[in-house]
Amino acid sequence: MASVVPVWLVSDRRGKFTPTDPVAICPVLSAENSVRSCVAKLFFTCSLKGHYCLYSKSSFILISQEPQPWIQIMFLFQQSLFPEPLSIQSHSVQFLRALWEKTQAEGAHSFETAMMESTFPQQKDLDQVQLHLEEVRFFDVFGFSEAAGAWQCFMCNNPEKAT
Repeated sequence: MASVVPVWLVSDRRGKFTPTDPVAICPVLSAENSVRSCVAKLFFTCSLKGHYCLYSKSSFILISQEPQPWIQIMFLFQQSLFPEPLSIQSHSVQFLRALWEKTQAEGAHSFETAMMESTFPQQKDLDQVQLHLEEVRFFDVFGFSEAAGAWQCFMCNNPEKAT
């Protein structure tokens, strides 16, 4: 039986992950009986949900075979929300720790080592995330709206093209 756990993340088109250029993403990690079968299932939604919105009632879905970079990105995002370091006891950190352990490859660093003592995410991981987003044509259907300060679907960003 698969277990499903939701996580909220942000990213921007340039492959940098910051709270100032958010994409509302809700990836769900499904873990089958084996660690090797863990995937991140990402559901992208439009932040505006306007009249002609492409994703007002559904989501753009992406499956990532590499859930750990997404967990690392989420950790960085969570840290960016607070001026002081995150406590290992905080609910969000405990949640991410449980996800990390669920998806941890044999011989990989523990959550504490990976988050506290390592430089992450590696540029190659960010490049892979961006490449995957490009391959599934994410940037064809979502764009960052400077006016709204948020990511929106193509139709919400270009309502004049709906007519």
